[in-house]
Amino acid sequence: MDNTLKRVDELIKAGREDEARDILLQRLKQNPADDEAWVWLASITADREKRQKCLEEALKHNPNNATAKRVLQKMTAPPSDLQLEKRKAGKLTPMVHVLCGWPLILVFFGGAIGGALGGLAYAANLAVYKSDMPGPLKVVLNPVIGILAIALWYLIALWLTTANIFG
Repeated sequence: MDNTLKRVDELIKAGREDEARDILLQRLKQNPADDEAWVWLASITADREKRQKCLEEALKHNPNNATAKRVLQKMTAPPSDLQLEKRKAGKLTPMVHVLCGWPLILVFFGGAIGGALGGLAYAANLAVYKSDMPGPLKVVLNPVIGILAIALWYLIALWLTTANIFG
């Protein structure tokens, strides 16, 4: 690896990708057939299509560039069953947990019963978000599940007050 690419590597490791990109673009302006520069540029390109074009450009100039071949093959290969399973079982974002957990407000209104129903609604919402359902259906089911938990809490509270269990 020459000094310019070592500098690019150092900048990327230091989190200074914009500077590294500037160096690579200058290098490619001087030599558009520099397959190594195209691969390095691909490594710091967030847009998937642009990254793919960088790798294809590298291979156009050097069909034997092993890194470009390997990365491009991974990008264009259909996901395996294992990859799909990992993606499905992947961690949910904090925002999804907030969206799923809103029924937990029942704790403040309904004590232990409200907390239990809110927890069940939260678990049901998480199961929905982890499922293969279409996104819009997940968004619709989220408030439905919470409203069902609130309705059930209300019915239990009504039953407890009218059954005069505590009095």
